Amino acid sequence: MFDRKKDSEVDEGDLYVRCMPGQLNKLCRSTRFSKYEIRKLYQGFKQECPSGLVTEDAFKDIFAHFFPQGDSSLYAHYVFKTFQDAAGTKGRLNFEDFISLLSRLSRGTISDKLRWIFLLYDINRDGFITKNEMLIIARSVYNMLGDFARPMPDSLSIQDHVDKVFAQIDTNHDGVITLDEFQDWCLTDNRTSSNLTIFDTILL
Repeated sequence: MFDRKKDSEVDEGDLYVRCMPGQLNKLCRSTRFSKYEIRKLYQGFKQECPSGLVTEDAFKDIFAHFFPQGDSSLYAHYVFKTFQDAAGTKGRLNFEDFISLLSRLSRGTISDKLRWIFLLYDINRDGFITKNEMLIIARSVYNMLGDFARPMPDSLSIQDHVDKVFAQIDTNHDGVITLDEFQDWCLTDNRTSSNLTIFDTILL
């Protein structure tokens, strides 16, 4: 993702360090990004969101750009809602919110990532994932992937997949998944654990 230039070669016209004096060092300390990475992220952020704020509509547009083969609007809605709730904001995100959350996802611990994913599935934020919530997110993912989801699933096959996975995670069979159950399952499933490492290389 990054163009491997030296910091001194990056255009200084609209860098975060110039627009928000003193914030660059602060963000380096609070996130796991280098100054160079923050500068490049800010350039991309300002290009997509010139106002300096991300609204849900802008967030959906960004997802549509990366997933043109399907309808990503519903999944983008839930991801944006999760970003807002994690940041404690409503309606929009600023650059500080965005980069802090991105740091947690791309450079955070496995526990950080699993907590965020759990929050994504816990749509009503009651601390549990129900089968219906899992089904809603699963359908939104398949809608987003569109033609890339092969074979194309029908409603029954998505439901069957969710039923199978839910039964594996809900170890006490009480009809809901707790954070502990979710973390335990993810950490014992090699495929799930390896898939989480994609966040570690998102900026490379």
